[in-house]
Amino acid sequence: MIVKLFGLVDLVLIISIVLVYLEMSKIFALVMILFFLFKTLFFISDFASYFDLACAVILGLTLVGFFNIVTWIALVWIGQKALFSLLA
Repeated sequence: MIVKLFGLVDLVLIISIVLVYLEMSKIFALVMILFFLFKTLFFISDFASYFDLACAVILGLTLVGFFNIVTWIALVWIGQKALFSLLA
């Protein structure tokens, strides 16, 4: 159950970053990024959490206008993780 909840949070994070790309909802994206960062730091003993930490930093940079291919790669990483969490 908790895995599906974390997958849903990851999916909402992706939606919030896409809204930032469309120049909407920066505050909501900031809250989602901070929650994602907290979740990442909670599970830091897992190797994949280091990639999540890098993604959190990259997504944090989107709030100041840094949006390029690296951001899309981070969103794909989080998206596939969300998909597998929801299907588990």
